[in-house]
Amino acid sequence: MPVEAFMWRLDADAMNVLRSIGPLNAAAHSLSERVGRPWFEASVNGVRLSEQQLPDIFALAIKAARIVGLTHLPEIYISGEHMWDSVTMGSQTSSFVAIGSVLTNFRGDDLLYLLGREMGHAKAGHALWTTVVNLLSGRQPGNRTLMGDGVLSFLNPAKLVESGINAPLMAWQRHSAVTADRAGLLVVGDPAIARRVTLQWTLHSFPLAGRLNLDAWKAQEDMADDSAMQASEFAMTSTPYAARRL
Repeated sequence: MPVEAFMWRLDADAMNVLRSIGPLNAAAHSLSERVGRPWFEASVNGVRLSEQQLPDIFALAIKAARIVGLTHLPEIYISGEHMWDSVTMGSQTSSFVAIGSVLTNFRGDDLLYLLGREMGHAKAGHALWTTVVNLLSGRQPGNRTLMGDGVLSFLNPAKLVESGINAPLMAWQRHSAVTADRAGLLVVGDPAIARRVTLQWTLHSFPLAGRLNLDAWKAQEDMADDSAMQASEFAMTSTPYAARRL
């Protein structure tokens, strides 16, 4: 599968913007290989999948990697550090995947969708820039925001300079998530799976997702593209809002 089959256009545009920031691009390539990958891979503090270690999940990862067309399988870990998180990190030439331990409660095609997303990240070259984001942010759990220290703090000159770096990185993170969603969708071939898993993942609840009225949720999706929501998403999150995302 060529990466163009699932690459979100705004993701490609955002990565071109990041590459155009000369000092940032040079630092990204230098630090990700020498510092970022070994440092963050060591910090996973989890078990590495193989034919002998959780072979059922390992087999799904191989399937996902083959479908998206990876030439090499990334190292894959199950980690309890950030239980609901899933991340692909590394450098331009190599990557690894860390799956939060709670996410292994997904089974079958649901888990295949999540693994397909991470293989999509690897195929699209996201590992490098995800590593850069984590190096700059100190690998804080949860979403970063442009107003993380409050509105008044955001207006001070130092914060504005910081935002000059954070804003394009956050924009790229949101768009890269859509690319990964599209890769996962192509791996499983069923929009209902993508919708179900994304809802459970967003709500951090397996039982609650089963009680939702999906028709009402789809109506919420249809109303989720107004200007206020777009502006809020721009300033307040590095992960796209679920309704707009779907």
